Amino acid sequence: MATSSGPSYTYQSIVNAFIFGSGTALIAAVLGTFFAVMIHRKWIYAERLVNVTIC
Repeated sequence: MATSSGPSYTYQSIVNAFIFGSGTALIAAVLGTFFAVMIHRKWIYAERLVNVTIC
C-alpha cells in the first residue's frame, strides 16, 4: 500500500511544484512587463515635458 501511494505522491508533489513554479514565473513576467511599460511611459512623458520646457 505504501509503495503504491509513494510514487503517485511524489508525482503529485512534482506537478504541484511545477504548477506553483510556472505560476510564480508567470506572475513575475506579468509584473515585470507592467512595470517596464509604466517606466517607459513615465520616461516618454518626462522626455516630452523636458522638450516642452526647452522649446
